[in-house]
Amino acid sequence: MKLANNTMVIAILTALLFSCAESGTKSTDTPSELATISVDIFNPPKGLKVITGLEVPENSKEPVAIFFENPSPSSNELGIDWAVIGKLSIANSSGVRELQLFNGNDVVLFTENGAWYEAGKLEDFVTLISEMISKK
Repeated sequence: MKLANNTMVIAILTALLFSCAESGTKSTDTPSELATISVDIFNPPKGLKVITGLEVPENSKEPVAIFFENPSPSSNELGIDWAVIGKLSIANSSGVRELQLFNGNDVVLFTENGAWYEAGKLEDFVTLISEMISKK
């Protein structure tokens, strides 16, 4: 898949997380008014428990954005043994977007418009979510 989809994912996450409207104009909404981000973990990897509706606090939105900001195109046709982890939901006044999250060979994968992307190491994702839980 071309880098355009990768760029689109980054642009959408950045816009939602850092108060920039999708049109590129500056929004007067605060990040909390513009986007609510939640995580659901259905099939937890080692180090996590089942989590439903964990709302990402303001102080964790930037680390979540950084984790997902430079995904690499991937293909599950490469023999990746993957399993569903859960989903990341991003809600704003325009609606809700959901990224399905997968564990593929200890890498967090997600799909967007039919394309597969690698977000980062599973171990780093577990640490990120664990730190969010401990801050609550």
